[in-house]
Amino acid sequence: MKLRIKDKNKELNDELAKVQHQLREQQQKKKDAGITVETLKKELETNSKMVKDLEAEVLELHAEKVKRWADEKDLQTTQRKLEANNKELNDEVSKLQHLLNKEKQRRSDTEMDVQSLKTKVETNDKDLKEKEAELLELRAQKNRRERDEKELQTINRKLEAEKKELNEEVAKLQQRLGKEKQRRQDAEMTLKS
Repeated sequence: MKLRIKDKNKELNDELAKVQHQLREQQQKKKDAGITVETLKKELETNSKMVKDLEAEVLELHAEKVKRWADEKDLQTTQRKLEANNKELNDEVSKLQHLLNKEKQRRSDTEMDVQSLKTKVETNDKDLKEKEAELLELRAQKNRRERDEKELQTINRKLEAEKKELNEEVAKLQQRLGKEKQRRQDAEMTLKS
């Protein structure tokens, strides 16, 4: 931007110098040729107008340069604000990233705790099933023992009944034997007398 304005100023200065040189040449030529002062005045007025136009253009370019410089200052101010905003945004992003990492770690720890609890629950379920199976087996054994005891009691009752019958039968046989023995003794005594 500054280089373009400098180039334009240089171009205008060169143009002005060129015009002034031409003017001097023309003045010299007209003087040599005997041109009247009135004609020179008119040409001088024309050249003066050209110089004024060039000066106006130079002023316009200068004003444009000042305006562009002000715009450039505004752009720099805007850029500084944007950089400050970007820094704030980057800081905010860093904070959010830190919070996100903490949340991920917390979630990972929670998942590990949940997995650990799940493993414990599965182990407890397995132990519970084993205990239930053991309890069922013990109940079955108890039921078998109770059935066996009932059967033994039934057998004992039968044996007791049979024993009683045998004892009664033995008592009858002993009684008969005693009577038979007494009869034999009586018979022997009778034969002796």
